[in-house]
Amino acid sequence: MKAFKLIIAAVMGFMIWLPNASAEMKKVGPYEVHFSAFESTFLTPEIAKTYQINRSRYHAVINVSILDTRNANAAIKTPLTGEAKNLLGHNVTLSFKEIIEGNAVYYIDQLKYSNEETFRFYLVIKTDEGEYPVQFIKKFYVN
Repeated sequence: MKAFKLIIAAVMGFMIWLPNASAEMKKVGPYEVHFSAFESTFLTPEIAKTYQINRSRYHAVINVSILDTRNANAAIKTPLTGEAKNLLGHNVTLSFKEIIEGNAVYYIDQLKYSNEETFRFYLVIKTDEGEYPVQFIKKFYVN
């Protein structure tokens, strides 16, 4: 639990140095949506096992957290849906798993990919105020 938070923080920190990794934030309404997509081999085998993540050269991890800027950037629990579409138009529906550790809330899912495969991600955050779309693109490499 605490270990996962530390691993995700470390992975996001290393994203700055890795040309094929991405960690981003987008503001939508009163929320900050933090997201990253990275190769699952970045996780240690112990962390992958703890969170039932398939650690493989051909599996990515999608990690999303939503913070409420009106409430001291507190993490919120809210329905999150999404899909990923590759450049050939193949759609994959994302089914996020919610992870709660203390005050932190993360949503994770996995995606199979081929070397140098690019996906466009379409996420929808559903809150009491409405739905907020978030999009991003990520190219994955087999390492």
